[in-house]
Amino acid sequence: MVCRTTSTHTNDENVGMNTTMTNEPYLVTTDQDRDDITALHLLCFHSTEQPKLQAALDDKDYFDFLVGEDVDGLPTGYGVVRVHDVMTFLFNKYAEGLWYGVRADRSYLKRNRIRPKGLGRALMVAGFNEARARGAEYMDGYVLSGNRATAITLSMHKEMGYVLINSLPTHYIEDGKRIESTNHHLRRSLMI
Repeated sequence: MVCRTTSTHTNDENVGMNTTMTNEPYLVTTDQDRDDITALHLLCFHSTEQPKLQAALDDKDYFDFLVGEDVDGLPTGYGVVRVHDVMTFLFNKYAEGLWYGVRADRSYLKRNRIRPKGLGRALMVAGFNEARARGAEYMDGYVLSGNRATAITLSMHKEMGYVLINSLPTHYIEDGKRIESTNHHLRRSLMI
């Protein structure tokens, strides 16, 4: 698979939307792309998130990216972002990075499950650029603690310019058990 694109704008943060390189994010446009996101989402998140993802894939206020390529030519990462077209007391539009997921390529699974470097960052930058192009002034993100990727995810958000707004206790149900957790609310300006 060669990365495809429907966006012709260039961006300012060195993530090309107009390339055929396999490590460059591209906007999702086909049913096969949506199926690829669904498959990746099942690998990266609990199955209870699946109905929310399906609703997002059908909503025009959301946009989705795929990135990377494994040895079988399948994408290795995805991102789903929503731009809210509402007026708040301070901002006209804002975006939410709802899901970002990157799995290890199959060729790496036998060797310590090393993830390809930079794909999550490339997805986030592509999300910033597309949200900015759609008029968003800032982007919110939420990171749930309690999984093996939490520290890495929080660190990457901080490196990408997010600031912590608040952290609130929460819980989720996994395999019928209540799991106590913390939901970290982060924000990043998209204004240049």
